[in-house]
Amino acid sequence: MRPVARILLFVPPVVLLAAGCATTEKYAPPRYQAAQDRFGAIRLATGKTLYVCPAIDSLTPENRALLKPEFSPWEYATAAIEQELKASGLKPVRAALAFGPGFDSLRRVLAEKANHTEKAVYLGTELLVLSSNHLTLDAKLLDPAGAILFEKRGLCVVFDASGTNVQEVTHMSMRQILADPKFQEALQR
Repeated sequence: MRPVARILLFVPPVVLLAAGCATTEKYAPPRYQAAQDRFGAIRLATGKTLYVCPAIDSLTPENRALLKPEFSPWEYATAAIEQELKASGLKPVRAALAFGPGFDSLRRVLAEKANHTEKAVYLGTELLVLSSNHLTLDAKLLDPAGAILFEKRGLCVVFDASGTNVQEVTHMSMRQILADPKFQEALQR
């Protein structure tokens, strides 16, 4: 059994961007570029700040060994969502906190530091990639007290993966979230 196949069997919810590459080389996708096919301007309520909260990178040492040392799948997803938000007209701010595993830790941190007069929303994303043709991106938009304003799973599975790459499936998953009218409505509250 190939090492990557073994990892897929024994380490399910871990990001495995290396699954589609040769196991002898360490892997990192090219830098993410915002997609050219825009899904329109996204507006934020006047006076509000949109914070993007990165997830904690929790790869096991075995999985980390498959990737280039400088590459973090979670950092890749955070940077990609920031680029898409900027390309849509927003000015996201990287939060000075990270969360994970799971959104409960982010909700707990926000509830503990709750500033109910703060005009802000917090966008957290968690990434699960099984290969270069399957990506799952969970997103939650929270208020300063940790209440959920919006949540959605972006899922992209490409059955004929001959021409796809990680950047394309990342964009397709993010598009499901950012183009959702409910996401855009939640930013206006």
